[in-house]
Amino acid sequence: MLRELRVCVTAVLLAPALVACGGGKDIAEPKPEPPCSGPTETTGAPIDGALEIGEYVAGDFRAYSDGDSTELVRGTQGGVMAVPVFRVDASALGTDGACAYLNVIVSFDDASTPLGYDIRLPNSSARDQYWFFTTLPLFLAYEESDVLGRTATYNAAFRDDGKEADAQVSLVLVDNE
Repeated sequence: MLRELRVCVTAVLLAPALVACGGGKDIAEPKPEPPCSGPTETTGAPIDGALEIGEYVAGDFRAYSDGDSTELVRGTQGGVMAVPVFRVDASALGTDGACAYLNVIVSFDDASTPLGYDIRLPNSSARDQYWFFTTLPLFLAYEESDVLGRTATYNAAFRDDGKEADAQVSLVLVDNE
């Protein structure tokens, strides 16, 4: 009898919740986005001017020019890195900003082995004119003295939805103090 009473009370208590949730009708679950399977193959020539490498100065983006300097930053785990800002002109590319990749190759003036990075970028909104990627620390060396005063050339390629934008700039690596 006590068990029947519990079932009855439970049914009475759950009834409003079922009504509030649509009475248990099937609700369509949002479809998950397909996982990124890597950079897409590009078709056609890269889109000129759609990718720039630069920095923020007083809150505004400023594209680097060959010969400019960029400050080295000491990382929390002891390495030395540079932290350029990559700006993508989304309106020029006409892509959706999902599953985009940035490939960066850093080569030095002494013809040492280049450093390569292939980075899956966070999704961006197709409604924005520009996409900025600012937190991509590019490890350069363990010791600052190995790269201080040297010229590093950054070759970058942004890829999304079969389209590509390229940028290249040569920068002098300087102390941040």
